[in-house]
Amino acid sequence: MRPDPRITVNDRSLAVTAGKEIFVGSAFAFLGRKAFSTRGLAWVASLLGRESVRPVTISLLGPDPVELPGASIQPLDVPALRLATVTSDKALYRQGRDVVRLLALDPLAPASEAVLELRTGGSEFTRHPVRLDERGAATAALVDLPTGDYEVRFRGAPEEEPGCSFTVADYRLAPLVAGMVERRLEGEPPRLRVTIRLETFGVPVDGAVRLELTERGRRVSEVRADARGGLVEAAFALEGEGPHAVNVQLVDDAARTATVPIVGSRAADRARTTFSTLGTEVFGSLLPSEGAHPVRGIYLEEAGQRASPFRLERIDTRTARLIAGVAVESVRVVVIDATCPVAPAAAAARARTFDPGTKDDRFDDFRHMADDDVLASLRGSGPFEALLTMGRREISVEAVPAGGTVEIACPGPVSLLAVGGFADGAPWEGWAAVLAPEELAPRVQVPERCDPGGEIAVEVETGRRCDAAVYLVLKDARLSTVDTPMSRLAGQVKAQVEACGKRLAVGPATTSLAAAIPPPPPEIPRPLMTGMPFGGAIPGSAPTMERMTGAYRTGAPLVDDDVTRDSIGHCPAYGSGYAPEGAAVEAGPAAPRAAATTDEPEVLFAGLLTATGGLARAVVRLGPGFADYVAEAFVFAGLDWAEARTRFRAAKAPFVSLDLSPFCHAEDTVVGRVHVGSSEGSSFRVRVARDGVQIPILLDGRPVTATEEIAAGRAELAFLAGPGEYVATVEEVATGAVDRVVKRVDPPGRLRRLARTLCLLEPGERIARESDATIVSLAVLPGLEAPFRALIDATADYGHACCEQTAAKMLAACSMYTLAGDDGDRRARAEAIIIAGVRREASMWLRGRGFKMYPECVDEPHPYYGPKAARYLRNLALLRSGRGSAGAGGRTGPGAALERAIDEGLAMAEDASGAYRLQWPPTDTATCEEAYAVVRFGADGASRERGLARARGHAALVAAGRPLDQTASSPYLSGAVAMRAESSFAAAALLRCGGAADRRAALALANSVVKDLGDEGRLYSTVDSVAAIALMSELRAARIVVGAGAGTVDVDGRRLSITEATELTGGIRAIAAVEGVAAVEVVRLKEEDWAALASSAPVLVTVEKGGRAMRRFVVGDALDLRVKLERGHKDGDLVWVCLPDALSRVVGGGQVKRFSVDFEGRDEVVVPLAATSATVNRQGETAPQRFAACVRNMFEEERAGNPGPVDVTVAPSSNDSGSALRRALDTFRRLLVRG
Repeated sequence: MRPDPRITVNDRSLAVTAGKEIFVGSAFAFLGRKAFSTRGLAWVASLLGRESVRPVTISLLGPDPVELPGASIQPLDVPALRLATVTSDKALYRQGRDVVRLLALDPLAPASEAVLELRTGGSEFTRHPVRLDERGAATAALVDLPTGDYEVRFRGAPEEEPGCSFTVADYRLAPLVAGMVERRLEGEPPRLRVTIRLETFGVPVDGAVRLELTERGRRVSEVRADARGGLVEAAFALEGEGPHAVNVQLVDDAARTATVPIVGSRAADRARTTFSTLGTEVFGSLLPSEGAHPVRGIYLEEAGQRASPFRLERIDTRTARLIAGVAVESVRVVVIDATCPVAPAAAAARARTFDPGTKDDRFDDFRHMADDDVLASLRGSGPFEALLTMGRREISVEAVPAGGTVEIACPGPVSLLAVGGFADGAPWEGWAAVLAPEELAPRVQVPERCDPGGEIAVEVETGRRCDAAVYLVLKDARLSTVDTPMSRLAGQVKAQVEACGKRLAVGPATTSLAAAIPPPPPEIPRPLMTGMPFGGAIPGSAPTMERMTGAYRTGAPLVDDDVTRDSIGHCPAYGSGYAPEGAAVEAGPAAPRAAATTDEPEVLFAGLLTATGGLARAVVRLGPGFADYVAEAFVFAGLDWAEARTRFRAAKAPFVSLDLSPFCHAEDTVVGRVHVGSSEGSSFRVRVARDGVQIPILLDGRPVTATEEIAAGRAELAFLAGPGEYVATVEEVATGAVDRVVKRVDPPGRLRRLARTLCLLEPGERIARESDATIVSLAVLPGLEAPFRALIDATADYGHACCEQTAAKMLAACSMYTLAGDDGDRRARAEAIIIAGVRREASMWLRGRGFKMYPECVDEPHPYYGPKAARYLRNLALLRSGRGSAGAGGRTGPGAALERAIDEGLAMAEDASGAYRLQWPPTDTATCEEAYAVVRFGADGASRERGLARARGHAALVAAGRPLDQTASSPYLSGAVAMRAESSFAAAALLRCGGAADRRAALALANSVVKDLGDEGRLYSTVDSVAAIALMSELRAARIVVGAGAGTVDVDGRRLSITEATELTGGIRAIAAVEGVAAVEVVRLKEEDWAALASSAPVLVTVEKGGRAMRRFVVGDALDLRVKLERGHKDGDLVWVCLPDALSRVVGGGQVKRFSVDFEGRDEVVVPLAATSATVNRQGETAPQRFAACVRNMFEEERAGNPGPVDVTVAPSSNDSGSALRRALDTFRRLLVRG
């Protein structure tokens, strides 16, 4: 018999003697009649009389230890219930365009502060603060996230708790709407059977379907089935940790794919959890099985009948009703509301969090509250009594006859019900978890008629005439998520019940106290005994006073003071006047967004609403095209919650939709589709133009002219496409109504972006659009604040995180913090980046040796980027003195958490500097970076002069058009990145200490740098971006650029003040500086062609099927893309991929076509793909299609691995001879051959 660790022995002899008739269970201790005949308890029988002595059941679920003869037992540690969840509005977002909208929910922490941690690549990316409202909810918006996979969770959440995952990439959605109709587990071992509805433009799908089960994007299994009337069924063996999803692909039209997430498919969510051991066994899972019924998102299933003294009538109730199966001498029933804290200290801290004044009034001391005269009128009130007992209720009943009942209220959403007593003279215990059914019964209503482009009123009826909160998401029905607020709350409730079940027992209590006490401690040697003071106790032989009494501690807050001071910044956003339109997004309820004009799906609304009198309402503008939408409403009021959803269609007559791959090689051909519809009985005409020239289209395998009238109400036409801009137009003959849609197809690896760059004009200098074809627009800026802010933000939000990049993000955050002024949000955001960065940097720190490149790399210090990281970290010292204006709440200087991060970062910088033998300030001026550090921080005049000489020499080198001299510098110091970095530092040094003659050279250097600012607002890498931050800092400090109210410029022949010029919008052709140096925003169209890059890094790109590299495949094949660096990786390498029409990375309901993967120290990466369409040539015959894969380096702009276009051939499946695609190809082939 193993001793019970909860037991502490006070008198071993008494515990052994009396403990033979005392039995210890998991939740109760039992004293039978014989126990009162033993030494230590015989006095009870003498006092009351033996006939009056009854068996006693003592609860071990209270807050205090239970004293027994000779021993005490610690109360059972009931696991705490967590209800903190984060969910997103969808799982896949377009890079640079979509806003990631999150719902942060914790009903147990209303009106409190929380922090969301965003992670990518296994490391923390940034933090975002949220203020939970009075119902424990908040929304947050993330913008401008780089391509990658992300996870967000509450700070402090257990690692085993699922986070909210999503992907940012370029993708397209096929015209296939798939929705889960039914999912259920059946058989043993359990298999998942699903029924999925399939529609395309409102028409049910019939025919063969390929269904692929995936786990976190990894293929698990595949089945084929036939869809009939738009429904398809399939069954899978469900294994692995999950979550899982089903990728759907039509066999006859493999380009039509969709993803259906399986909500509740995580292993912990789908496993059967015991909910009741009292009579009928009840199990719960987040996946339904036959006969199961849902309560709060958990599917409850009744199983076998257990022999027990009591049977719980039902577990989905607010009043538990126990029915005795036999005569019971006595029973004790304990109910614990899982939403109430078990630990007194936590309860007290929580009370102080809600109202700090409770401490002064002693209303955080529950024993004081119980005796308070002012609160006497509340005694007997259920909520007040629950507060006093911290959610615990206990009743004792004697002599319950067979068939008798015991009832007890279970007010919480989930309550732990423990039953202990004596039946037939023997002690017995059992337990159950009681779920209170939802009182909310929401319903979502939309108008019967919904017109594309129009506004609709969405109403949510909550089902209760009370105020409630509603989180409403309205989106394209093809956009999916694996989690909903309802499913995550259900998962947390289930996890808490699972944890309780592991600590509770059911059945007779047969372990006596005597057998359960721990063995005696070893004897202490006599010399030690004699040295003890009189009355000394053996350590550990008795519980502490706090454990014995369960004293309420009143001084421990819910969170440490330094944590409450550690407010975290908002999501990325550019500065006002310099941001791309729509880039800055506030956290909070989402407003309806402008309708798309390019037939692209989107989330139309995602935000919190308030339901008053049982009704919430939102007005939303729909997208311009034909679309199927889903409206999802999660309604919550206090600790009651429920969800509802509805689907609806926005149809118009006529309508037209283009289905085109975003990428196609110039020598290739892809099959495009145009979907059209008109009013019932109305004919229409269709035409498609490429770059303004009409192209042939086919309907059911025959050519269609632009003037031909098509009688069908719905039609799908095909055409052969290549790179270019496509315009599809449908005209209804009877009404003349027209609909039009535009899409663009680009060559793979050829990217076009708009970048806001900068030009500094001295008096007499001019910039004109006519002189540079890449200039899209010009504008006079009132100063450098906007571009400087954009540069800082973009560098601080850099998406990768080696040792140098992590330190660069912190350096940018230091500037953000210092320049935040009264903007508390920016200061808090900077704090978050620094704190997260220090944690990440510490994982790459090799004490006494420097920094390694990545946390996963071998423990070897990097010789170049490690020293850079050490230098960057020294910028943390700028914050140590609390520079910057008062932030939110008037607080000045860093908070305690930031102070610790600063100290830790500076300690790493000092240690690494010693390891790399770096002097600070440096005295050497071998590079312009060192020269600037000498000029900026050094005190030796001779060293400063050498630094200025180095800067002047570099300026002369640039003016002469010569490359960097590498003879005395690092081999890393080469190429465009190094040139921009050196030019930035040289200009910064000249601006800091140079004379008037150096200013022109400094401005020339500055212009050579800022003209290369990218679309994100920063330069190519963190290396040159950090240098640019130093340059912009010195430009602002030198006050060279004239601002509003000073200076004059010539704009298209008009002489204007800077203030007047900044008010001009659009159409400016030329700007010249007249008085003072003018800052001009130059928006440039930047094009990048991977094919034009010199291949300096040999790379092998293969497409594999079943582990074998191949070039020819069949539509529907499951494939892997493998990219291998043949000479090994170099720090900073990553691969970019642009897939053709025939291949797709199917994620979150979309076909991802452009993405990047970081090698992170490896020599190869593997990405799962699917063959989603056949490859054809201009004759309609099966022919290769080309895609692009290019290795780039984050530090060296010139390093590239370009294997050239990669060919793949995908043939139609052998069984799709009758498909529309096959008929179209046959017709194109006949037409083109005939021509």
